[in-house]
Amino acid sequence: DDGSFFVLLPFHRTKYFEELLAKSKLFIREKVFIKQTPKHDLFRIMLCVGRLATAINESEIIIMNEENKYSKGFRELLGDYYLSL
Repeated sequence: DDGSFFVLLPFHRTKYFEELLAKSKLFIREKVFIKQTPKHDLFRIMLCVGRLATAINESEIIIMNEENKYSKGFRELLGDYYLSL
């Protein structure tokens, strides 16, 4: 009952997915907005979903910084999955 799952979606599908969750009586616990660079628009969103309604934590990750290198946040999040970050 207190478990959760995570989903990665194209940003433009967020509203549709939120509507599906509402029908299923599931709640978003966390939103992570994702941009390719600081100059790009949002293109992905990560959602943490569960059965219990809680305050929604929001954050943002930018994949590549101004120097065209992987950002610190991206490296921290995915460093264990990439051989060379």
